Amino acid sequence: MTVANSASISADIAGRYAQALFDLVRDAGGIDALSAQIDELASAYDASADLRDLTVSPLYDRQQQEAALGKLSAKMGLSPELANTLRLMARNRRLFALPQFVAKLRGLIADARGEVTADVVS
Repeated sequence: MTVANSASISADIAGRYAQALFDLVRDAGGIDALSAQIDELASAYDASADLRDLTVSPLYDRQQQEAALGKLSAKMGLSPELANTLRLMARNRRLFALPQFVAKLRGLIADARGEVTADVVS
């Protein structure tokens, strides 16, 4: 498997989880709260080598990953929908796709808000 194939698989996996969570939260009217929580989660991921290691290391089993994400979600005050999605990703050994999950959710939220990304060259 090439790196490109691996990245594509991660993006596909992340996309399915992100779309399901987004649809659930959008229907409940919680997009703004989800956006803030995703930003907090991304900051925690970027700041914590332990969290990054937890998501990719084969040394942690499903139960350890799920328990750790459950505790992290409670400590961060994440919504039940986001917390459950993270625990499901752990249970299914899909936490390696967490960065792509965050990126996909940010894109879905931006689209829902009508935001457009532009590159400005001068």
